[in-house]
Amino acid sequence: MRIQHYSLVQPSVVNFNRCSEAITAEARAHGIVVDHYFDDFMILPWPPTDEWADWPDDTCHDLTTDYDARLGIVIHDPAAWDGRTNSMGLTLYASSVPSDAVRRTFSPDKRTYITQLEMLAAVTTYRAAPAFAHAGVNLARRNVNHWIDNTGTLSGLIHGYARATDLAHMANAFHLTTCGMRTHTWLDYVPSLANIADLPSRGDFELLERLGARRVEVPVVGTADWHGPLAQWIDSAAAASS
Repeated sequence: MRIQHYSLVQPSVVNFNRCSEAITAEARAHGIVVDHYFDDFMILPWPPTDEWADWPDDTCHDLTTDYDARLGIVIHDPAAWDGRTNSMGLTLYASSVPSDAVRRTFSPDKRTYITQLEMLAAVTTYRAAPAFAHAGVNLARRNVNHWIDNTGTLSGLIHGYARATDLAHMANAFHLTTCGMRTHTWLDYVPSLANIADLPSRGDFELLERLGARRVEVPVVGTADWHGPLAQWIDSAAAASS
């Protein structure tokens, strides 16, 4: 049974369905048997292409740059070689500020954008995998323990879905990207006070530098990456990881 009215369709639901289809197609292409459970769940052929549904453009609202929007990422690979210390175990970190164009894609009806920024940091970690690989840590085809101190972001990533359209797009992009990278990610919660990645998100690098961590300049996912066929996320991640 299919719902017959656009007014009943959440864009985030449509995108979740398309994300599931893209991942299932990729799995089947590699010989993995997946039950196609979501055919009956498809609401309507809307939009008529496989592009992101109802993603706001840069003119939808004005989001000022007054709020703190720095992303913090810390990666530790115990199996990587640190040439500076001639020992095993390499820690990298990044501290990046998303552009105004990226921040304007966030839903305009929020008082704060903490969850959006945390979700963006999670996606950026894997989209920027080539930069981390160049610095010595390869995330592709690895088992990764990914710790997050925001419960809203954690829930969205675990479920691959969020009601808010901007969060839903990023959750979908996270799974499409890790799928293309063949990366198995275990997501778990860490309290903010115990989260070392909270430091670079506030521009505090002193402890990381004392611990011998190496800073990596990584690009934040740009607005151009949010449009186009969903399979493109898988293909581009696979190409970058090859």
